Amino acid sequence: MPTAWDRAAAGYLKDWAPRFVPYHLDLVRELSLQGGERAFVPMCGPGAEVVGLARVIGERGFIRATDSSGEMIRIASEQLRSGGFETRSEFAVAEANDVSGGLWDVIVCAFGLWQLVGASEENEAASPNAVLRSWASALSPRGKIGILVWGPSEDGQPFELLRDCVRELEPAKAWPNAYDGARRESMRKLLDDAGLEMVRHSVVRHTLSFRSAELFVNAMRESGALRRTWEELGDARFERIARAFYEHTGGPDVPLTFRPPATLVLGTLPGANVELDVHPSYPSFRPPGG
Repeated sequence: MPTAWDRAAAGYLKDWAPRFVPYHLDLVRELSLQGGERAFVPMCGPGAEVVGLARVIGERGFIRATDSSGEMIRIASEQLRSGGFETRSEFAVAEANDVSGGLWDVIVCAFGLWQLVGASEENEAASPNAVLRSWASALSPRGKIGILVWGPSEDGQPFELLRDCVRELEPAKAWPNAYDGARRESMRKLLDDAGLEMVRHSVVRHTLSFRSAELFVNAMRESGALRRTWEELGDARFERIARAFYEHTGGPDVPLTFRPPATLVLGTLPGANVELDVHPSYPSFRPPGG
């Protein structure tokens, strides 16, 4: 049966993938790959990081990309083929903790890990901690794990404002605030618990623009993280959330331009001797006034 992400996939490719590409490229660049690596991309979505990796590891490399959405996998595979890349690849519908095919030289997950927050309530094996442990178990001795997550938390940022409106009006549909989990000590502990050593923690920002607040809400509702919420609530109840959001933005027609922070984390097995750029490309996050 098609999932909410299956139904959102085509819109995600149009509305979100082009806006997020700069973040994906940051992650691939920071991994300092040399070419020829065996790469695993769980929760690959429409495949922006798959394409970014293929550019670097080339025809000598191999990529296995998985996602729980069959439609996302179809699109990701199509994106790689249409780009004319000669990298050997395999695409499969699978859960994030399925590390079949390892050992891996690099494991890359962009904006997927925090979707698992709260999963332990139903299935502990699908929690971020358990999934990271499975990735660590499939990492080659000098392998690297690269993760992107949204955050740290920042007041007034549209993603968070919309989440707060859901929490206020439909508390049963609110999702956990995972943004603060992106901070250095939280991420270090997450990796430590998985048997990994954090070797880089940086915050990157890129400009996202929407012609109107309404277009932003529509993208979140139809092709983003709120697709399932919208389907469960229906149009009328979701419109209450949208109206509350517009009160914060000044109306549905007001343009939105913002630079959401995303945390970029690299991890290795303890003591692994890996190649990284000598100087981080981005400074670590410092809160305003901090």
